[in-house]
Amino acid sequence: MTTSSQPDPAGSGGLSGSWRRWNVSERTAVVGTAISIVGVLVSVLTWLWPTEPAADATPPPPPSPTVGTSQPSGPTPGQSGGTATSAPPPSASAAEPADYLVDVPAQIGRDKLVEIPLPVRERAEYNDHAIAIRCPSNASKEPATEVTYQLSGHYRQFNATVHPYYPPGSDARSATWVTVIRSDVQRDGSFTTSAAGEQKRARPGAPGSLTAAVEKADKLTLRVECGDPGGVVMLTDARLTPA
Repeated sequence: MTTSSQPDPAGSGGLSGSWRRWNVSERTAVVGTAISIVGVLVSVLTWLWPTEPAADATPPPPPSPTVGTSQPSGPTPGQSGGTATSAPPPSASAAEPADYLVDVPAQIGRDKLVEIPLPVRERAEYNDHAIAIRCPSNASKEPATEVTYQLSGHYRQFNATVHPYYPPGSDARSATWVTVIRSDVQRDGSFTTSAAGEQKRARPGAPGSLTAAVEKADKLTLRVECGDPGGVVMLTDARLTPA
């Protein structure tokens, strides 16, 4: 009887199973090792090339100021850029805007205006925006000297200081009166006049102030009366305050 050699199924099966088990274990080890290596590489690359923050990320808050340090100066909201400067405080003695009478042409009585007398011409108290009006002759035709200015309702107040002057040989104690007369236009076109202010106590070396309300007045007339016709009356700092 002829016999043939057959592979031992049991032996073959045992060898094949061992091979399969070894193959799976080997594969698992290789794969695990590969994953570990990849993880290490990713960590190294991440450390070497850190990612930048996103464009819409919220910026970190500014550092808090340290106690004892000063903050940089700059314009506050609502101010323009540049170096901040503080405005100088307003002057408490700032005068109101005014027109000086010496710069206003007289409408009537220009010939009554004269030069400041030579003996006092260089004295500051007689030259502060001054006009000089000669005293009247005291004759029947000239009991007073008058000079008129056109206001046209543009002013509300007149101010001046009255300085009488009498030359040597005159009666320095003579009375000196200065009266401000205002003229107002009526609806029918006529004019009415009234005294708006006066100074009757001024003497040489003892000036007196003169104030008159001239609001809406059309004209202003300065009337000078003197006890001695040889005198001259200076009105210093004579000014008109605009309405």
